[in-house]
Amino acid sequence: MIIAAVEDQIIARLTAAFAGRLREVAHRPAGTDVATLVRSLLRAPGICIAFQGWQATERPDGTVAAGWKVYLIAANASGEAARRRGDDATIGAYEMLEVAARVLDRWRPASAAGAAVVTLAELVDAAMPAGLDPASFGTSGRSAYALTLAVPLLLTGPDAGPPPTLDPFVTFHADWDVPAHGNVTPPLPAAATDAADTITLPQ
Repeated sequence: MIIAAVEDQIIARLTAAFAGRLREVAHRPAGTDVATLVRSLLRAPGICIAFQGWQATERPDGTVAAGWKVYLIAANASGEAARRRGDDATIGAYEMLEVAARVLDRWRPASAAGAAVVTLAELVDAAMPAGLDPASFGTSGRSAYALTLAVPLLLTGPDAGPPPTLDPFVTFHADWDVPAHGNVTPPLPAAATDAADTITLPQ
């Protein structure tokens, strides 16, 4: 499963980048509302990621832009400023954002069809569903931000076969038929032409 493989690679890369400074890096079910997601990460500071689906792209053929949300949850009993900026003992949300963006943006997972792109960084509070109290993040001693990550994936199935390949473009040949038409006919190259060009490209 290519989605699970890329998800595991994202988790492994983040785990290595933070080198033990987080208490948890894990995945969560897609569609989990923000408040539940933040509460579920009991071992903050930590990161959880959730697959968001994909959008079709024009090139290369068969490729989609798969999306993940990377939630960065900071915790610090010293207050809101310490949760954002960190202190001598605990990493803050700002540093978590910078480290995660640096190691994920332009990185190519082994199972992907191209490089990942961090398309957005946002404060999670602003995205909370209506009716939920944003102050609950403050009273719980947590601050939450999210990165949106787009990863190109080549979707293949058991009947799709390998992706198409093209041989190197080495030689261009053209047979020209100048009016009145008719002496350049298939099969080509023609036996008699008005003009011909053959170009061999350097390799």
